Amino acid sequence: MFDIGWVEMMVVAVVMIVVIGPKDLPVVLHTMGRWIARVRAMARNFQDSIEEIAEETGFDKMRDEVRSIGDFNIEDEIEKAIDPEGEVRQAISGDPAKALESAEDGAEDASAEDNRDDGAAPGDGDGDRDGDRDESAPAGETPGPEAESAPARGEKT
Repeated sequence: MFDIGWVEMMVVAVVMIVVIGPKDLPVVLHTMGRWIARVRAMARNFQDSIEEIAEETGFDKMRDEVRSIGDFNIEDEIEKAIDPEGEVRQAISGDPAKALESAEDGAEDASAEDNRDDGAAPGDGDGDRDGDRDESAPAGETPGPEAESAPARGEKT
């Protein structure tokens, strides 16, 4: 705190010996030690009282909240909102050639799925394109209006 080194301590000791004298020096040091102990005890008592008041008023919880707000990093929060999985960061920070290849592969996979036409509605598996037949309904019967779904491709509403 005061940044006092050994050289400064030696100068203070020599000055005390010269000014006070070797006979009275032990008494003065003992008295100074008592004063310092009393000041420390008063400071500790004061600090304990302040902490007790803070606990009673809930100030300590508010202080912890303020400290947690101080740890808030807006850049991290924006990144979590925009890129929660970290895919964009990996694409940007990784090898550009790999990122380009993976983007092209993803585009090819997406176009292959869009161009797929096997005669069946997605998830249907029976080739029934209009999607109005329910698996639970007996053959030849169509379910009631509560089981109707959105119009199939090509139908007008």
